[in-house]
This record gives sequence, structure tokens and C-alpha cells, in this order.
Amino acid sequence: MKLLARVTRITFSKVYIKKAMGSMPHRVKIGKDVLQMNGFVKGVLLGVGVGLLVAPMRGEEMRRLISDRASEMRGYLPENEQLDVYKQQVTDRVSQTASNLKDYAQQAAFTVKSSASNLSTIGQNAASEVKSTSKDVANTTKDTVNSNKVN
Repeated sequence: MKLLARVTRITFSKVYIKKAMGSMPHRVKIGKDVLQMNGFVKGVLLGVGVGLLVAPMRGEEMRRLISDRASEMRGYLPENEQLDVYKQQVTDRVSQTASNLKDYAQQAAFTVKSSASNLSTIGQNAASEVKSTSKDVANTTKDTVNSNKVN
């Protein structure tokens, strides 16, 4: 039995193919990967065609021109020794910056610890003063109550 297939409809990214087998139709789904590959091949063929139509010169001339331009550009690039010097300079700058940042972080940590210590001392002094003042108030209150009882 021969299978006849024909495209019946396109919905989103799926193509349904209807197979005529006897009286019972079957549907097979072709995934979007096949459709994307189909579009890719069409795009490549279209790009090659347009490239051939608008090419400014023959292939040999273009390759020679590109080679000449690449040779010119090589003259602008620094030599290996100069690249090593640049690399060392960048490495030194990065190390120096990292060292500076480490020093700043240590200074900030020391400042925070000093501030915390100072705040702790101030808090202890304030607590002692409040305790002393409360004892004075309590003693004054006792003295006042005692003097009122005597009178």
C-alpha cells in the first residue's frame, strides 16, 4: 500500500501531514526544528545570491585586497615585547589598586572598631551617671521623707 502525503494546514510552528491509508486519516507532526532549518537554508541561499549580485569585484581581486589590508593592519599592532610591557603595566596597576582597596578596608574596619569602643565607653559612663543620679535622687527622697516624719 502506498502512502500519499500532502500538506493540509500550517498552524503556528507545526505542519500537519495527512496520510491517506485506507479510510482512516493519520496526522504526523513535524516539529518547529525542521521549519527553522528550512528557513535557515532559504536564508543562506538568498544571502549567497544577493552577495553574488552585488559583489564589487572578482574573488581573486577581493582576496588580494583583503590580504593587503591585513598586512597594513599588522603594522599598527604592537610587537610581542611591547605587549608584554603593557601586560606588566596593567598587572602592576591592578595589584596597586587591590592593595589600596585592602588598605582602605582595613582603615574603615579600624575606624568602625574605634567608634564602637568609644560608643561603648560613652554608654558605660552614661549608665554610671544615671545610676549615680538615681542613687542621689533616692537618698534625697529618703532624707526628705525622714525629715517630714521627724517634723
